[in-house]
Amino acid sequence: MGKLEVKLKNLDDELALKELAIKIGSKKITTPSTATFKRGPPEGINEVYKEFTFEKLNEAREQLNVANNLESNIRRRCNDNGLNIVIPAYDHILEPDQNCISEIADLCYPYTDVMVIPSMSKYFKKNVTNKNPEDSANLIERVLDFNTKYIDYVNIRNHKPIIGSLSISYPRAYLDKIIDFYIANGIDSFVVDMEGRGTLTNKASIEHILKKLHTEDIFESCMIYGINIAKSRYSKDNDTKLAQDFISSFCGFDVIGMYHLRSPPFDKMYGKNKPLKHRTYDLFSNETYGYYKVSEERFKEEYPKYSDSDINILKKGMIIYDQNEEFDNVKMLLNENNNIVEYIKPKSCVEDKHIKNMAHIRKEIR
Repeated sequence: MGKLEVKLKNLDDELALKELAIKIGSKKITTPSTATFKRGPPEGINEVYKEFTFEKLNEAREQLNVANNLESNIRRRCNDNGLNIVIPAYDHILEPDQNCISEIADLCYPYTDVMVIPSMSKYFKKNVTNKNPEDSANLIERVLDFNTKYIDYVNIRNHKPIIGSLSISYPRAYLDKIIDFYIANGIDSFVVDMEGRGTLTNKASIEHILKKLHTEDIFESCMIYGINIAKSRYSKDNDTKLAQDFISSFCGFDVIGMYHLRSPPFDKMYGKNKPLKHRTYDLFSNETYGYYKVSEERFKEEYPKYSDSDINILKKGMIIYDQNEEFDNVKMLLNENNNIVEYIKPKSCVEDKHIKNMAHIRKEIR
């Protein structure tokens, strides 16, 4: 197994904010950073998220055209010259067999610079029975058994680093056991799936994970990569909202990954008789640390040559570019002072309670 080289450059005195230098082979990045995608800004980690089902994996094993389509879907989203991380997720109620394990690994291996252990959180949630701790315990054992088999299979030919998967949906009683498993297998960096929840609204779980990593003396030397982090919601009379995903970097996350969860249909959310609203896009502001709404009409006026799908890609790329530009400012300030609290206090979307909660996370890992 290859090694993910992680070096701590700076650590904030009051917040769980780290500046890391990460090297994978000849490729290097510094954190905090926001992940990108193939048609987005070229700097940073190129994230490729892929879900697999039991049926599709077994079809791929038996039908070459299915396997080719799955492989093509991953390959075309990778950056030829960048640092690629393929994040697989298993989405099915059936327990994955050895065929599933080998198919996922074989499909991901040629295109990713690190091997991320597939997320099993959807399998866990589809099988767990509420208020039955025995079910949870048994399912966690199955998840760990899957992880063991996946690591064993990957290590047959592996010279690439392996990154573990954690989920905010796992009961806190079992998170320590999962982290212990990874550490025992030489894995000390993690993708954490926030499952559409925010870091500040799930502070107890975040603190639990960070305290465990701190107790094991690896917090300062591990990469924590967050995906599916909630942004926050707009209030009724406000067109700005806190960029809760961005400020997760002040809560221990080194890389802010993308949001891959599907939104429910409009009529399911608001009712069939509610009139459709004008479409708006969210953009990031480094002056407020929030998102603000831009109407579709205004966007099309400013970028008339872009189609609807291209506007979505442009908007997504603008957020990544602006966030990474702000992270560059944060890293510069952190290098000068080791404390950025006074810098973020004037940001209008960051309230005193947010800073207090973020500072509390830091206190838990001193």
